[in-house]
Amino acid sequence: MCQPRVSVIIPVYNAEKYLDRCIESAVNQTYENIEIILVDDGSVDSSPAICDEWAKKDERLKVIHKVNEGAGLARNSGLDVATGEYVVFIDSDDYIRTETVTKCVAASMGCDADTVLCARADVLPNGDISKKTVYTDKLYYRDSEVLEELFSSLCNHSKGFGLGVVGKMLKMKILKDEKIRFRSERVFLSEDAVFLTEYFSAVRSAKVIPEHLYMCVIHSDSLSNEIKNDFQKKNNLFLKMIMEISESNNYSEKVRNHLKARYLDYALVGAKQIASVKASVNEKRLLLKRLYKDETLMSVINSGALNLVSKASAIFWKLLKGKAFVLCLILLDLKAKK
Repeated sequence: MCQPRVSVIIPVYNAEKYLDRCIESAVNQTYENIEIILVDDGSVDSSPAICDEWAKKDERLKVIHKVNEGAGLARNSGLDVATGEYVVFIDSDDYIRTETVTKCVAASMGCDADTVLCARADVLPNGDISKKTVYTDKLYYRDSEVLEELFSSLCNHSKGFGLGVVGKMLKMKILKDEKIRFRSERVFLSEDAVFLTEYFSAVRSAKVIPEHLYMCVIHSDSLSNEIKNDFQKKNNLFLKMIMEISESNNYSEKVRNHLKARYLDYALVGAKQIASVKASVNEKRLLLKRLYKDETLMSVINSGALNLVSKASAIFWKLLKGKAFVLCLILLDLKAKK
């Protein structure tokens, strides 16, 4: 049987601790017809040399060295030279199981699916594996089901799959025909969520693999307690972009509300940063008050999207809406201690 080529794209930035394991997981795939594209995004550690050494050992590897512009634009550089019919993205500190590509291709060819999603497992700092629960028995989606059921669920993880490009195999023809590329995460939050919001407009069928084939490595310092002053501004730009994409593709109100719920999840990340920073309660209260005064955020809180977030998140936003800032901080602190 003819094997379609699969391009595996790995953006690399200062990943020397994890890079060998990541590349090895791609090189050791049981699927034969793959190319592996390593995009060194201006790394200043030994990552560039590690990439070059691997390329010497395996002719399937291509290495691109470029100035630092962020993961989204690094992925674009990989897409520019990719020759596969499908593309799989791996973050350079993560890895995939040896049968991941084989199972994704088999799933796609078995029902001519445009897109394949696999379950994810987290590799915790102590080495333990935490498998994300899959909350669906439905493994194939077509036509309107793709957006209304599957894509909507990605926005709030209700089926156990998220709105990131890792853990998915995408069809290159859609990317080329629709001229879909990543935007820069330096402009707005979650470049891959914007990318998939646009990509799924052209997906006519999708297959789900409930097996945990993508391994996401969690670092002890993954959660930052540094307040980023432009965080909510970038989140508002994210909302503006995904709403523009939704309008141009006639997405239903249901899909738009799920995307707005995603926006609220990102805003909550910003609120958690406020709660965790070393500052007085009064200083934190003033920062939360700034969130309260954000007109874009408040308009979403007053929309149907609030019904799509978790109960704890909904309580937080209702407290913020009621200007109960100290209670907001207490709730965030309790959540952080769980």
